[in-house]
Formats: sequence, C-alpha cells, structure tokens
Amino acid sequence: MIKIDAVLYGLKGANWKQAYHSLAESVSDATGLSMMDVADQLIANEQTSPSGIGRGFALPHLQIAGLSKPFVLFAKLAQPIDMETVDHDAVDMMVVLLSPENDGPYHLRRLSRLSRFFRDETICQKLQGAESEDALRAILLYEIDMANEERKAA
Repeated sequence: MIKIDAVLYGLKGANWKQAYHSLAESVSDATGLSMMDVADQLIANEQTSPSGIGRGFALPHLQIAGLSKPFVLFAKLAQPIDMETVDHDAVDMMVVLLSPENDGPYHLRRLSRLSRFFRDETICQKLQGAESEDALRAILLYEIDMANEERKAA
C-alpha cells in the first residue's frame, strides 16, 4: 500500500543540494532524525545514484538507522531545479522514501510502488497543477486511495 506521511508545498532550493537540505529539515522535524545525517546521506546517495524518475519527479530514498517505520514525504518545489533525470526535464516534485536500516526487500517494494505511481502521466499533471498544500493533499489522498483499491482488487 502507498502511504504519504507528510506533504510540503513551495519547498525552497536553488539547486538539488539546497532542496535536499530543506527536505532533511522537514524529515528531521517529523521523525526526530538528525537533519545533517539525513541531508548528508541524501546528497551522497544522489551523487552515486541519481533519483530523477522523469515527468518532473525525483524519488530519493534511503534505508536509515534510527528509523522505526517507513516515512514518505511528498514535496512540490517553489521553482524547478536541474537534476539528472531519465527524460532530462527539470524536477519540480520530490518524493522522499525513508525505510528502517534493515528493511531490505520491503524498502525495494515501497520504492517500486512509489516509482510506478508517480510515473503515471495523469497523476503527474494533476499534482503539477496543484496550487496549494491542501490541493496536493486532496489529489494524493484520492489517487492513492484509487491505486490501493486497484491493488486490492487485483
């Protein structure tokens, strides 16, 4: 099942490193993890394995010590940023997946589900058109409910 734990609208960052620092601050506030540890790990991971999945999305992900349950944060950026993506489009939305350190195959399943979900063109267009945090939440709740229902029915 897909679940989004936090939604941000208007995330600031002139480049991907600044955006990751802003994301890490929000992750830290929500989870109690060290902001610097999260930022450093996100940045290190991006340098070795770019997170851009296309259609304006990046899906950075980590398995991280000190986390007791998975955490997913969706953020719409204030301004698109250049990142290495499969379609070479600028990124204006990020979905951060954090899983407990020893969550191996479950982390990969979550990552796969999120990747498929956020590669859907209709969902991408709706989210890119959202003009507030409330609008993002409403779109995500509806689309995730629909995706989860489809998955149950299959």
